[in-house]
Amino acid sequence: MDAARVTAIRRRRPGDPAVDVELDSGEVVRVHDRRIAEHRLTAGLPLGGAGLDALRRAAAFDEAERRALRLLAHRPRSRVELRSRMAAWGVDDVTAVGVVERLEELGHVDDHRLAEAVAERRHAQGYARRHTASELARLAVGDPAAESVLAELPEDEMSHAERVVRRRFGPPPYDDRTARRAAGYLHRRGFDAEVVAAAIGRSETA
Repeated sequence: MDAARVTAIRRRRPGDPAVDVELDSGEVVRVHDRRIAEHRLTAGLPLGGAGLDALRRAAAFDEAERRALRLLAHRPRSRVELRSRMAAWGVDDVTAVGVVERLEELGHVDDHRLAEAVAERRHAQGYARRHTASELARLAVGDPAAESVLAELPEDEMSHAERVVRRRFGPPPYDDRTARRAAGYLHRRGFDAEVVAAAIGRSETA
């Protein structure tokens, strides 16, 4: 069974929570600095096989967490999307679940908050409920959060479509060319044919 002795613990750079634990074998194990207290790490500490394995598992967890945080710095992610990305990195499912749970506890991952932000933004941009539902599905937002937020959107799609089309094209009536452009605009935002026809003041949208 492997065993090693800690020769040094070095912080990578000021303000960085990652530290390098150097072992007498030449191995360097990079972990979050909270592991120093958790594993009672000090220079000269002997690590038996179980202790060394635990430190390596902590390092794998912390590396997955660092990579997940880099993703989250670009945009919010759902639980499922993060787990999927970690699986693609080769992270085992137990570790991935643990990382996501920790990030939820820290407030970095919140499916309901993500769903609310997407729904509010898309509604303000003039998209229909159907489009918002598709985007939440694409982002792999969990069903309870997605369903709750979609249920809070205004039910009157007709009035929403009318406001959207008037904001872009002015009030009807429209000539044929403008009607076709307006219809295409609303269709691309997820409104169904009946709503589109009514919103542009036509019995059909062709």
